[in-house]
Amino acid sequence: EGATFEDGLTYEGGDLDWLGIDDGSRALPDEVRKASDNQLIMPRDQFSNRGYTPKQLEDFGEAMPDVWTPEYSQLPMNYSASFAYGDRFELFGVPSGFLFSLTYENSWDTTEKDYIIYNIGTGDELVPRHTYHFVTTEHSINLGGMFDYAFDPSPDDRIELVTLLIRTTDDTARIYKGLNADAGTVIRVSTLRWVDQMLVTEQVRGSHHFESLNRTDLEWHYAYSRASRNEPDRRETRFDYDPGSDTWYLSDRPEGNQMLFSELVDNNHDLMVQASTPAPVWNGLEAKVTVGANIVLRDREVDTRRFKFQHKGPLSNDPVVRGLPAEEIFAPPYIGPDGFQLEETTRNTDNYTAEQRIDAYYLMLNLPVTEDLDLMTGVRSEHSLQQVSTFELFSKTSDPITAELDTTDYLPAATLTWRFHEDMQIRLAYSRTLSRPDFREMSPSTFEDVVGGRQVYGNPDLNRTLIDNFDVRWEWYSGATNNLSLGFFYKEFTDPIEVVIIPSTNPQLTFQNAPGATNMGVEVDFRQDLGFIHDGAAEFYLAGNFAWVDSTVDLGPDVGIATSKERPLQGQSPYVVNLMVGWDHPDTRSSVAALYNVFGERIVEVGAQGLPDVYEQPFQQVDLVYSQGLSEGLTLKFRLRNLLDDEVRLTQGDEEYETYRPGREYILTLSWNLPARK
Repeated sequence: EGATFEDGLTYEGGDLDWLGIDDGSRALPDEVRKASDNQLIMPRDQFSNRGYTPKQLEDFGEAMPDVWTPEYSQLPMNYSASFAYGDRFELFGVPSGFLFSLTYENSWDTTEKDYIIYNIGTGDELVPRHTYHFVTTEHSINLGGMFDYAFDPSPDDRIELVTLLIRTTDDTARIYKGLNADAGTVIRVSTLRWVDQMLVTEQVRGSHHFESLNRTDLEWHYAYSRASRNEPDRRETRFDYDPGSDTWYLSDRPEGNQMLFSELVDNNHDLMVQASTPAPVWNGLEAKVTVGANIVLRDREVDTRRFKFQHKGPLSNDPVVRGLPAEEIFAPPYIGPDGFQLEETTRNTDNYTAEQRIDAYYLMLNLPVTEDLDLMTGVRSEHSLQQVSTFELFSKTSDPITAELDTTDYLPAATLTWRFHEDMQIRLAYSRTLSRPDFREMSPSTFEDVVGGRQVYGNPDLNRTLIDNFDVRWEWYSGATNNLSLGFFYKEFTDPIEVVIIPSTNPQLTFQNAPGATNMGVEVDFRQDLGFIHDGAAEFYLAGNFAWVDSTVDLGPDVGIATSKERPLQGQSPYVVNLMVGWDHPDTRSSVAALYNVFGERIVEVGAQGLPDVYEQPFQQVDLVYSQGLSEGLTLKFRLRNLLDDEVRLTQGDEEYETYRPGREYILTLSWNLPARK
């Protein structure tokens, strides 16, 4: 602003970023001044499209890869491999050791699902607005590696270096087709996307014992991690069906003819130090006091660009052209001022930066009250500052949308353990924990819901969630492998974060805090061999857990846009059952186990403005695992996953909202363990 150029021209209207060529093909806006006979100076907010000549835009469009349409093919089998090796040795007289591991997985997965979007009709009746059938295939390649090296400079000291690498690439092809009420016809939307994610972590940590300082133990670590998510080219097209001509025509609606390029980089620094020292108390018992500090620094930058082939010239409205396949439409003969023109459509909220700092300090006391009664208690103080700035990429003069969450919390905890019998004990526990919103949940930047293809955007006004946990548990250890526990728990949530539906022509999802919620229930865990029935049955065992939960959300006097006045907490099932029956024969190295899981219906999306909540209905899963040792160190394992292939059903009110079958999976694993070196 106020820039002066060599020819003396001064521009006062905003940031100037670009010097382009004027080919005389269009009228210039008033705020653009000529710097010479053939040059234009463009304000930053007009950089992306109006700053390029039609010939340049045509060249850009023709340079784009011309691949848009998924193709059907037979998928290969999934396969994976892993390797691990470690050893201990002396290096320059110092005891040392290392562990190296590497994993690789290549998998394909296809899911078909039916998906219905509803509106509220007369008498609060749900009326289908859009009815779609999704076919999605995802090809995933996962690569992971770890190297851990440790050495002991002295008997009281250990230093350890850990490097971790995880890389995941997902190649996704998706087509959804069905009736769209706005278009009044059947539409077909195709999406191709490639996402590459990588996490690299470097950590150095140490532990030291100081016998002369009252047997004090010192532990510390510093870790740096860098996470990245790169989506180099997502492409989407939409075709609308014309029953009169029995032809699919390219649509000019927002869902089609667009490309997205996005990159996310997240850096994290984590520094911790803590010291523990014993302290004699009474009756010859000894307590332990631990103090520590933890500092976490995190930053993120998201860079997103969107482009679209806009209908510009007469060729773009020619039915013959619009009825061609996408690969023929977006080709040189039809790209240009007389057809389709590539333009940038990056949204004002597509890009954001974020920072977070957490300063934590804690004190913990492990106190033996008597020989059979222990108290572990402490408090952790956390000050967190999260800042997210969502900005318009091409306008530095526009104010960014800023979200800031500045909190200081004291998190107490206490556990009282009474060993009233040689194989039984009772635990009473209380703790306060918290859950903070993610950066993405705090930014109004939109991203695509992977499951339903809908747009999801964040909420800058989100608060963190506080959770008070109360727990009473009785535990009985009746043998080396047998145990039984019965517990009662109560959880109180303040400002829980939930996913909420925002009704519109194309419904969107966002995040909101509910005023409060409570969960209370009973949990049973057990494992018991059947030797008490007969000695021959000792190799058989039964294990499992069961939880019953009563959940209630406190919506307060003003429920806002929420439809339900009373409901459970989103994501909380009223019951969860896990059972396992197995046979284990150590002499023959054979084992068989059958596993069963089921959960009660739970809210996955909170309804708003009259639309009911979306519930996931109970889903039953049965797995079967067989393992057989073949020779020394060689083991064969066969797993059958989801044998019932039960249907996943999401309902809204009395209507089906989303349905699909996840499919069965058959996994064969061969592993070879070398004997340890003596």
